[in-house]
Amino acid sequence: MPKPRTKQTECAPAPAHERRRRRGFTPQEKERILRAADACTERGELSKLLRKEGIYSSLLSMWRSAREREGSVPGPNPGRMPTIAESKSWRGRTRSYRRSCASLWH
Repeated sequence: MPKPRTKQTECAPAPAHERRRRRGFTPQEKERILRAADACTERGELSKLLRKEGIYSSLLSMWRSAREREGSVPGPNPGRMPTIAESKSWRGRTRSYRRSCASLWH
């Protein structure tokens, strides 16, 4: 049986961490990191660089593929955040879907 909720068991996010943003890299940063990664020759050197930069090897692979495909590394992905109109439209569709589902159960 689950433990009843009390003030001690409830968890509230710290105000500083409520609105986190995804980290973005400029094309210059990507090129710098790729050059440094290409220069890694010793065992463990690449892993050390990835930890220092705070990125995963899969991201490095994506940047390398983009560089080979396009000749240069593209900038940050501009299509991440929906526009205000898209966001309102999505919220409206979600609201109407919830109403229709609620009507089925009540």
